[in-house]
Amino acid sequence: MASATQIILRRRARKARRAAQSTRTRIWAGIWLTVALVVVVVPLSILIGGAAYVYFNAIDGLPSPVETTFLESDGITRLTDSTGRTTLFTVSDPLGSAREWIRLDSLPPFVLDATLIVEDPAFLETTQFNLAATVALLWQNIMDGPIELSTSLTSRLVRNVVAPLPEQPSAADVSREIALVAEINRRYSPREVLEWHLNTNYYGSEAYGIEAAAQVYLGKPASALSLDEAALLASIATAPQFNPFNDEQAARGRQADTLRRMLTSGLITQAEFDAASRLVTPLHPGASQAPDYAPEYSLYARRQTEQILNALGLDGGRMVSRGGLTVTTALDLGLQRQADCALNNHLAVLRGETPIWRAADGSPCEAEATLAHIAPLDGDVPDTGSIVIIDVETGRLLAMSGQASRAGAQPGQTLAPFVVFEGFRERQQNTQYTPATMLLDIPRRFPGASEGMIYQPANADGTFSGPISLREAAATNRLPPLVQIADNHGMSSILRTARRLGINTLNDDLYDLSLLERGGQVAPLDMAYAYSVLSALGDMYGVPVTPRSAGARNRDPVAVTRIVDAEGRVLWDYEADAWRVNIFSDAPELGYLVTSVFSDPIIKAQKYGTQSLLAPPRPTALINTITSDRRDDWTVGTTPQYSIAVHLTRSDGAPMGFKADSTDGSTALYRAISERVHAGQPASDWGRPANIIELAVCQRSGLLPNGACPTRREIFIAGIQPFTQDTYWQAIELNSQTLQRATANTPAGRRITETYFIPPDEALDWWRANRQPLPPEDYDTLTRAADSPFTATTISRPEALAWLRGLVDVRGAVPADLRSYQLAFGAGINPTEWVSIGGLQTEPPQDGALGRWDTTGLDGVYTLELTAVRTDGTRERSVVQVRVDNIPPTVVLNAGEPGKVYRFPSEEAIPISVIVADNLALDRVEIYNEGRLVATLREGPFTYHHPITAVGVETFEAVAFDAAGSSNTSTVLTVEVAR
Repeated sequence: MASATQIILRRRARKARRAAQSTRTRIWAGIWLTVALVVVVVPLSILIGGAAYVYFNAIDGLPSPVETTFLESDGITRLTDSTGRTTLFTVSDPLGSAREWIRLDSLPPFVLDATLIVEDPAFLETTQFNLAATVALLWQNIMDGPIELSTSLTSRLVRNVVAPLPEQPSAADVSREIALVAEINRRYSPREVLEWHLNTNYYGSEAYGIEAAAQVYLGKPASALSLDEAALLASIATAPQFNPFNDEQAARGRQADTLRRMLTSGLITQAEFDAASRLVTPLHPGASQAPDYAPEYSLYARRQTEQILNALGLDGGRMVSRGGLTVTTALDLGLQRQADCALNNHLAVLRGETPIWRAADGSPCEAEATLAHIAPLDGDVPDTGSIVIIDVETGRLLAMSGQASRAGAQPGQTLAPFVVFEGFRERQQNTQYTPATMLLDIPRRFPGASEGMIYQPANADGTFSGPISLREAAATNRLPPLVQIADNHGMSSILRTARRLGINTLNDDLYDLSLLERGGQVAPLDMAYAYSVLSALGDMYGVPVTPRSAGARNRDPVAVTRIVDAEGRVLWDYEADAWRVNIFSDAPELGYLVTSVFSDPIIKAQKYGTQSLLAPPRPTALINTITSDRRDDWTVGTTPQYSIAVHLTRSDGAPMGFKADSTDGSTALYRAISERVHAGQPASDWGRPANIIELAVCQRSGLLPNGACPTRREIFIAGIQPFTQDTYWQAIELNSQTLQRATANTPAGRRITETYFIPPDEALDWWRANRQPLPPEDYDTLTRAADSPFTATTISRPEALAWLRGLVDVRGAVPADLRSYQLAFGAGINPTEWVSIGGLQTEPPQDGALGRWDTTGLDGVYTLELTAVRTDGTRERSVVQVRVDNIPPTVVLNAGEPGKVYRFPSEEAIPISVIVADNLALDRVEIYNEGRLVATLREGPFTYHHPITAVGVETFEAVAFDAAGSSNTSTVLTVEVAR
């Protein structure tokens, strides 16, 4: 038994062990607590502290609602002409010192409803301060920003009034907005935020706040607004550029959309909707600040000033209305006055009124010499119009009369240069057009607007020209050939090109081929600008802008050249070369071809006469057209210096009384303006790019001369010229007495040679119907025996001018009373030497088989002769000319640089090109991928773009066929595709 001492010692030992264990536990607990603090609490503190820093730093100095409303002005903004000496327009806050804070309870309920349905329908129910959500957004933006901007009404308030964002906001900019939105939602109730928004929102035309908007547009206080008026103003808020002064059509369309949304949401009844929809809300433009000169131009320049300042990260609308700016425009005031005078007096002449040939400043109207002789129009007269003049070399908008910046005119054949541009630019359906390409100006049917419908275009003068070159079709404004190109390339691709060149409207999915006659809406300003880009050979000069949609232009015509603030600092200067962009890498060549074919002076003079308004005295790419419904009369033209668009119409949309090919309307006005603009300047042509070549081609067909065709000179992009010899022109020998085709037995003294054009099969009926010359089908029979009414000796196969190779079966007929017959051949059409085929035959041929002709080693034109001797000794002959080609074409295949590896998916296609040649005539080239036929090409350049869809190895072969059927296959081409 243990002693008491031992027991005490054991107890003490146990206590010591327990104490040690307790100490170790406390130590480990402290360690784990420290780890927890480091891992959880410290990051959380950093998170909250960082968010708090960003938050409180952002909201520092947040103004009160009233402070954002009653802002001091730095003075009146002045817009001047290009010299800076004449003020066109002064801009200031329309309410000035009379501005008052408008309470929500003073506004009709539908003002609030319309505002919310347009901007943030659930704002009053869902808006509240949420600390956790704000911290989360701030950290998400800090880590991954800038994040997508909120579209809430409070966010719009912050963005528009408290802290405007630059064009490309940074993460710091977005963090500031997030914090300000949260703080405003914390300080103010949703109704107070809405009240702030309505008192400060920008409604265009220098109208800040609902009260200013009501006064400016409607001439009444906001408290007196009706339902239709509230919908009109609310619809402006999200897109001030579509206000009823700048774009009335768009504003009223958006108003109708707002009313429909209010009805759908149950905010108004069907009766209220019907009543409001029937109203055309009257405007009160007298309350707006109107320009002193050139109103359309001045308003366009004001909008451009705001856009420029916004792009600089400034508040463009506020600076224009309150910033005391001096804005220099590109307006040539003298030219503007002459354009206004010409337009107004020309409309008066057409109405049969006595014109006043004086400009606004009292100077003589220089258009009088051109326009005074025009007779009054018999029928409905245009009562409105527009003129646009752009400096091609700088993009400066020199003058703009009428509502030229508004898209409301049908383009018609003003789209022709874009159709031709696309035809020159892109190979479609194995066809790439050149100025020499043969087109068919004949009555033809094309696919209509929907399946089963037919569209048959006609020319304005009611005539057709048959097969003509693209150059002639363009220079003389022929519609069916234009439609032929558009049908081949597709309206969608053509309109995409037009949008890149400057046309900001015409959705490429909505239109069919008839758009070239009627339908669609464009602005004369856009049309003149797009023509200026073609005239500058693809260079687009202008003010940088954000494209309205994918693929649209990223420049605008230059109305503003300098902006200076109230303290004399230059905020912006236009630099033409700095902001020049080339639309397509190959545009210089394409632009040159387009301007060349539409300006051809020789063809225009031959068609219209040298004194015609359609044959300008200087190189001018010119289009004049009246839409098929007679509602739009256009003349658009460009020289290397100036692009001018003239448009006439009726404000009620009724057809005008012009004949389809009249030049008394827009064309006469264009000539008057063009002479004024170019006065004192020498005529100059476009500079020819280095890779433009010139070749002789056959007339009409545009193919290489064959020795028979009349020729002309034509220009091409090097590598995209004709490679095929003409087959449409034929020199035919005739018997001068019978006018039948000469044969080998026609005496030399009676032979004459006539040249004929044989049109393509699809034009043959039109050709015959219009009594165009064709070669005779019958052969000369003058040397037959006098007592023989016909000859029984004929060669039926091969046919005349057939292509042959190798062994050829010759078939035909001989007289029944046969003594002997002989087959022979000779070189050329009238051989001097004959070579026997099979020797003299005394037995009648079996089943018409006259013999077999071995053409091996022969190439070119040959004449086959069949001579038969009857039992009475009478001799009969039959001859036929044929073409022999025993040499197959040569063919080489390549895919860019040798050994090149293509990358998927960054590269979209493998460019396959075929170098092919034949001694006489090539028929086609077939391209195979992995043994599968993928392309058949009949005209050079023989290129094919094979889409890249995956990595791997692709193999290609090309087979070339000549006209006789001989073929040759290239070596296999292997192309690697890798990532």
